[in-house]
Amino acid sequence: MIETFDTYCIETADLDAARACVEQAIPLQFALHESMYWGGDYYLASSEEFGKIAIRRNHNSYTKELNEPECPECQIVISVSEAPQPDALRVKLAMHGVRLVNRSILRDGNPVRSDSVRYLIPVGFYHEFRGGKPYEPSLRDFVQERADSNEPNIIQYLNAGKVLFATGGVVSDVLDPRFGIIGPPHVLTDGIYAWPATLAHYIKHHHVRLPDEFIAHMTASNWVAPVEIDMNVLEFKR
Repeated sequence: MIETFDTYCIETADLDAARACVEQAIPLQFALHESMYWGGDYYLASSEEFGKIAIRRNHNSYTKELNEPECPECQIVISVSEAPQPDALRVKLAMHGVRLVNRSILRDGNPVRSDSVRYLIPVGFYHEFRGGKPYEPSLRDFVQERADSNEPNIIQYLNAGKVLFATGGVVSDVLDPRFGIIGPPHVLTDGIYAWPATLAHYIKHHHVRLPDEFIAHMTASNWVAPVEIDMNVLEFKR
């Protein structure tokens, strides 16, 4: 079992401004709490999708010391635990100026180096798919009438991913049953992202729009998925 504990810093000294920033980044509503341990008020929220997130001041008004002494430049710190997709959350927060300053990882209760685990970012997983989560987006919201100009490159990249999980059985097109069986429900990866093996089918036949950051990632690699991937360090959760 792998557990991840992340500490983020945000460039503000105002607790409410920090809360508003995080709520813009992810769909969570934070509740105000008070703790003598943390030295005053703090905000807390938790969900199956994002784990447990606390927003608090670094300066402890009771002990007159820093709660996170290794981050003296941070007036407000954001602590995240139990996040099923830590790097996907990191990307969302970074887009709103919240930066990761420390990551601690436990494997079966023992600390390991943070670079010995790489959390894959899920892309192309929708709640209509087998095993879909209620918080995952709807595939229908991303269907387009016309293909993007890069569609052939996207399909080539997706099909070149390495098999991360091989799952038994087959799946059918959830949008148009006339296609019948479209393949196995495997999960593929390029070492950074992970996606369903059938995602290329939906790009080709339904012109499904993918996140801009994933498109930029594929563009930066010249539409060529890596051949060599250290699968032993990869960790993936939907």
